This record gives sequence, structure tokens and C-alpha cells, in this order.
Amino acid sequence: MKLNKIVYAVSALFLGFMIFLTIFARTIHNNKLQHVETIEIKKQDFICEFTDKQGELCHSKRRAIGIPKKYANENVFIINEIEVYGEKRKCALKVELFYFDDYLSEEYAAVSYGLSVGDSLIVNAGDITDGSEVIEAQ
Repeated sequence: MKLNKIVYAVSALFLGFMIFLTIFARTIHNNKLQHVETIEIKKQDFICEFTDKQGELCHSKRRAIGIPKKYANENVFIINEIEVYGEKRKCALKVELFYFDDYLSEEYAAVSYGLSVGDSLIVNAGDITDGSEVIEAQ
């Protein structure tokens, strides 16, 4: 009889532990993910230098996708949404950027290829690898 009580007690503890993990699984998972800060990619104003037919240096104002120069030379990651088991998750995606050399700005680097307006650029990449799951810091 005493053995039955022990079995019931252990079973109840196990069941309670499983229910606890089921309820808090998402919270536990999110706390283990790397929290990153992001900025939204926008179009910026640039001064473009070019030489006209007469050989004179001309300037014109152009709008292009720009990222802050302090992030232009590092590994650049954006947030990419993927679906895993029917659930949308955010992953870091490493992108290779190509820049316009003749677009001038003190603060921004003009991107010709690799980003779109509205992408979320990860600004504190740390030790993120391509494809690792991340969560945006609030």
C-alpha cells in the first residue's frame, strides 16, 4: 500500500512538472534567445558627383537606401521572418552589400544592392551567426 502512495506521488509530481513546462515553454525559449536592437532601413538624401559632357564637375541630390556608416564596414545582418512548425520566428540573415561610391553623405553609406526599404538592420550583432534565431529587444 505504501508503494502505491509513492508511485502516485511521483506520478503527480511528474505530471505537474510536465504541465509547468508546457505552459512556460515559449517564455523559457525566448529568454534563451539573443536579444538584438534594430533600426529600420529608410531612404536617405545623398549628393551625387558626376562629370558632364563639358568635363565640369556637377552635383545633384539623389535619394537612395542608406545605412549609418558605422555599420557599413561590419558584418551586416537583417531580421528575416521564417516559419517553423507553423509559427513565425525571426532569424538573423547575413547580407552582402554593394555600395554606391559616388553618393556622398557624412552620416550614411548608400546601398545599391542587398537591402530594401523597411528591412530591420541589426545594430548590435555581437556573436550572431547567419540563420540564428533572435528576438528584437523592446
